[in-house]
Amino acid sequence: MNRTSRNNSTPPVAPAQSVRRRGSIYAVVLAMAILVSLIGLSAVAVGRINLRSASAGGDASSAELLALSAVEHGIAVVNTDSNWRTDYQNETPTAALTLGAGTFTWTLRDEFDRDLRLGSGGLQPVRLVGVGQVGEARRGFSVVLVPTGTNQLSNPTIEAGVAPFEPESGNCVVDITSADPHGGVRSLWVRSRTGPSGGPRQDVTGRINNTRWYYVEAWMKMSQAAEEPIFRIVVRKAGVADQVFTSTKPPATVPPVPVQQAGLAWTKICLPIYVNWTNTYDNIYWRLETAQSNQDFYLDDLKLIEGASPTPMAPARDTWRQEALQ
Repeated sequence: MNRTSRNNSTPPVAPAQSVRRRGSIYAVVLAMAILVSLIGLSAVAVGRINLRSASAGGDASSAELLALSAVEHGIAVVNTDSNWRTDYQNETPTAALTLGAGTFTWTLRDEFDRDLRLGSGGLQPVRLVGVGQVGEARRGFSVVLVPTGTNQLSNPTIEAGVAPFEPESGNCVVDITSADPHGGVRSLWVRSRTGPSGGPRQDVTGRINNTRWYYVEAWMKMSQAAEEPIFRIVVRKAGVADQVFTSTKPPATVPPVPVQQAGLAWTKICLPIYVNWTNTYDNIYWRLETAQSNQDFYLDDLKLIEGASPTPMAPARDTWRQEALQ
């Protein structure tokens, strides 16, 4: 055999089928690599989204706690500042206070007569709004604060029976009933009224001081139609005309503020009274009337609180709510 021809021979060529097989493997490997990369990138994106969501949820929870802290802080300030009704303005937030990772503010809102003044109307309730903020999360809670202190009325829950409540000069019948009380097992039933002034009274002699504001609260239910109740403190002296002090109603405004009315279901009525008598007296009475009719009505869970300096203010349990913030 010729050596020259053997050394110059062409190497064998791989079959076309083998080349195609190797190219398919490369494509599969490349596709799998891309798929694994996409899965990894998706996992990273999902992780970031979950982390962001968890962070936002944590901020929202922290903001809620700060809003509740704001309410507690506001209550503490109101109960230590005897001039808070003039020191703070209606719907004007306090300066933001930093606590932890966020801040909080609180606001006092006039919801009694809506005349935009916290000091008018004497011992009127007020709504305290607390707002907490952490990052972009803002949350708000509010509650109505009402005057608290020693109740000057005896048997205010009516659980001990009718006494010491009695009719005013025989113009009604004062009884008790166990049908649908507001609290406990009894309520006061005022019936057979001879007119709008027919109602119950209680002798509070020795428990009422002159030139003071008093906060009156009662749960009340009418028998026929909603009607405005009227609380009075009557200072009586034999041979002298009664001095009568009437619960303060919202002033005339435009638009007018609705007066408080007791409805056919139990309704909480809360009104302030200012007393300023000039004569000596034999007796002082707390009294309740209505504005128009002689329909029967029911009473339960009464309060007569004297104002102090400062008057303790406490949250009314049935007034808590979450605020919709803008």
